[in-house]
Amino acid sequence: MPTSNNTLCPRQNNASSQNSCPRYMRLPASSPRPFPGGHPPWPLVITLLIGWVLTAGIAPGFAQETKSAGQGKLQEIVALPDKPAAPDFTLDDTAGNSHTLSDYRGKVVVVNFWATWCAPCRKEMPSMQRAWEKMRSQDVIMLAVNWGDNAESVAQFFENIPVDFPILLGGDQDMTREWSVMGLPTTFVIDPEGRRAYRIVGDMEWDTAAVIGKILALSP
Repeated sequence: MPTSNNTLCPRQNNASSQNSCPRYMRLPASSPRPFPGGHPPWPLVITLLIGWVLTAGIAPGFAQETKSAGQGKLQEIVALPDKPAAPDFTLDDTAGNSHTLSDYRGKVVVVNFWATWCAPCRKEMPSMQRAWEKMRSQDVIMLAVNWGDNAESVAQFFENIPVDFPILLGGDQDMTREWSVMGLPTTFVIDPEGRRAYRIVGDMEWDTAAVIGKILALSP
């Protein structure tokens, strides 16, 4: 299991110490299989699959985004100039409801990829909830796609981090390859035409006026 930066980077009062902590965790080379407690015994294999990025047409700026995330810099929302189409998917949420991305055509959709072992994912969830509370009445959908955990471990994760936007189960290696996701958290903002308008690599403060303004500006 990848090592959490909650362990590597304990909370400190010194700002420079905080900034040295990574805000992005690379995915293992293969999808985990659910195990009791959500802790599959995979090795710490880190593989840079450049083809994921090149075939999806979203390579510009990606190296710099991952570099800044790895250096602990707070991430920014990055526009994708070619706006590649968002791959469709159908997944169930933790309540058993089915969500198909294409069903939300005409709305702005925030698609966040995360996992329970990902410390930066845990860090950004509260700000995502605050942003959701501000945008939910304005035709914005937020979907958090879990990567590889079982339902029990996902439920445990949210015991102390309450959110009420849909948490989707069943994200795997095939899906993250199709979306060119190489680490967590990675988030895309999908415009009403079903195109990836923005990408965020690493955790971000989602409830700032600047971020919310960019997302809402995509609304028809």
